[in-house]
Amino acid sequence: VATLYIPSPVLDEVQQLSEKDAFDLGIVVVEPDLNQLFEAQESDGPTSFQDRLCLILVRQEGWGILTNDKALRKACEDEGISCVWGLEAMAILVEGKYITSARAMATAKKISQINPFITGDILTRFQERLGQ
Repeated sequence: VATLYIPSPVLDEVQQLSEKDAFDLGIVVVEPDLNQLFEAQESDGPTSFQDRLCLILVRQEGWGILTNDKALRKACEDEGISCVWGLEAMAILVEGKYITSARAMATAKKISQINPFITGDILTRFQERLGQ
């Protein structure tokens, strides 16, 4: 559907995903250059170093961002960067007929079991978006 890129400092934060796992899933690990790292370090605001690094990379490369982080979403909005929620990405996959709505809903329910931010209300709205 699309290539998913992850900066190596962001991958380092994700303990559930190794570089090999990312490779096996077709995720491209991006090594930021020194200028990008310095810019992310020197910037400030409510976003983390890793989030600022993502913003720098997507701005320079013309990519979008896939995130559930509210501060990062706000920064994307402020900079005019395309941003998609995690569950929204699954809805897009359903709309493109890459996965079934049943699989998307089952996955969303599993995510909600380990992520307290995915509430029953969010699941209900997701279910409605899927047309279930």
